[in-house]
Amino acid sequence: MNAAPAAKQWIQLRMADPGLAGVTVDPGDGDLFSLTRQVITRLGRVAHQFQEFETQLAALRRELEKWTAARADVIAEAFLVLKGDYFQFLVVMKGKAYDGALEDALTELDMAVAQNPGYDLIRLSVLAIPAFGEDVIRSFLPPYVDSKGASDDAEREEPPIAGQP
Repeated sequence: MNAAPAAKQWIQLRMADPGLAGVTVDPGDGDLFSLTRQVITRLGRVAHQFQEFETQLAALRRELEKWTAARADVIAEAFLVLKGDYFQFLVVMKGKAYDGALEDALTELDMAVAQNPGYDLIRLSVLAIPAFGEDVIRSFLPPYVDSKGASDDAEREEPPIAGQP
């Protein structure tokens, strides 16, 4: 008979307690981290903001995947890649000719994302390029992404693509 695992405990630190100078954290791997009250408070706020960022990014990916799928007749591939401190949504058209309707839809998408308070932690740039071949596509992608959307970073949970129609 297996015993139920013990309930995990939470430690509550009262950061306003003037007697608390800081905390030493022992993750069990031989490292010790001594953190001041101020650092712990800032880390907590950053962790909360990071969780919100992850939620926003997941919602944006879903929105971009739907947007791309709805235009599968004119989009060959679409990538969402990190470029410095912002994301770029790169759309590869099926044709080589300028597509005003796609450009207008992409501009509307860009404005909708920028004005959506649900994406306030995300900076997005959009770009459509014609189908001029794999070398051209590759020149717009970071080195960790090949033109088929695969990432060579094994630690990524999801490839950095918005989706292919």
